[in-house]
Amino acid sequence: MELRRRKEGSSFDASSSVDE
Repeated sequence: MELRRRKEGSSFDASSSVDE
């Protein structure tokens, strides 16, 4: 699901805090 988070945008990044 990592790919999806990156594609979604900051919406998931902020929720997942996956901001490399």
